[in-house]
Amino acid sequence: MSRSPRRIGFTMIELLVVIAIAGVLFGMLMPAVQMVRESANRTVCQNNLKQLALACHNYQSTFGHLPPGYLAVPKDDSSFHTFFNPFGDLTITGQNVGLLTYLLPYIEQENIFRQVTVSLDPYKYDISDPACQSWYLNHPSDLAAAQSVIQTFLCPSGIGDPNATHQQTYWSEEIIISVFSSFKMWNDGLHQTPFIPLGLTNYTGVSGSRGDGFSGSDLLTGQCTYDSYYQQFAGLFNNRSQNSLDKIPDGTSCTLMIGECQGEVISAGYLEFGLAWFGIGSLMTKYGLRGPLSYDDQNSPTWAAFQSNHRVVHFAFADGSVHGLKRDGTLPNDFGFTPPGAPPSNAGPNWLLLQQLAGVADGALVQSGTLWDD
Repeated sequence: MSRSPRRIGFTMIELLVVIAIAGVLFGMLMPAVQMVRESANRTVCQNNLKQLALACHNYQSTFGHLPPGYLAVPKDDSSFHTFFNPFGDLTITGQNVGLLTYLLPYIEQENIFRQVTVSLDPYKYDISDPACQSWYLNHPSDLAAAQSVIQTFLCPSGIGDPNATHQQTYWSEEIIISVFSSFKMWNDGLHQTPFIPLGLTNYTGVSGSRGDGFSGSDLLTGQCTYDSYYQQFAGLFNNRSQNSLDKIPDGTSCTLMIGECQGEVISAGYLEFGLAWFGIGSLMTKYGLRGPLSYDDQNSPTWAAFQSNHRVVHFAFADGSVHGLKRDGTLPNDFGFTPPGAPPSNAGPNWLLLQQLAGVADGALVQSGTLWDD
């Protein structure tokens, strides 16, 4: 009796059926995998913020107050106007050290902290003293330390391209971004080389709605003026500030301390410039909370606002707790100037709530509300 030959392999139709089934299963599993990955990223991000909040508390225990938001030109100095000129003489803009540098010893980065040579004394400012001059121009050891990549400063869902192509230096009374992820050092408008990739961060301190409300300075006398509306929402971290956790009228559980940030994008997912952890000090909340949309979208990431690639923006509060805040209704819907003494005319319904959380002494004891998403 003859036997039919044994068939080895699959027919083309069988292979196509298997591939189709695999494709369907893959399509079903991918969203679940992405959800699990994002959930894990959120946990890491929340833990990072928790560690930074605890570092602030430990600093307070050591020195009796919180670290300053950043070290820039004192506002009562007549040279303060140079603070707004990104192409001016950067040697007289203060030390330009930001909040996160002060926290290094409290997040197990003592070795990097020992490399810092620029003065960290908020009371010390003398442009003739090399110790008080910009760390990225006059302190090679600091510049080398600033290239360190510190995972506690990075959100796993954040934008952190070390090859960012936009090189400029911005700084202002409530925001200090003294250097970006890659940059050409500027000095009196002259381009210096080479490009230097700096360690980035996705976290920075909260300065309040518009910092401490500073609105201008006389170029000759250094006389300062403040916007009374925004002054009421002054936050924990500003220029040479030394706030204390036990002296927060609104309470530590009602006050934002550190939040998520991304830098600037020129298209979806592409970082135009990043935030260097050595120099970034604090951001304001005036421009609302932003998300990971395209550059042309109103809600797109911008260097001037807190933002994240999560469905919420995480913040560490002054009591050490970490919460996710929704973006809904927090936008002022424009970046234009508003009349002194008044909020943006078209601010969203949750804009004021965000400013109250950012301020330390506005009198609003906000502990929950429509922004919460835990």
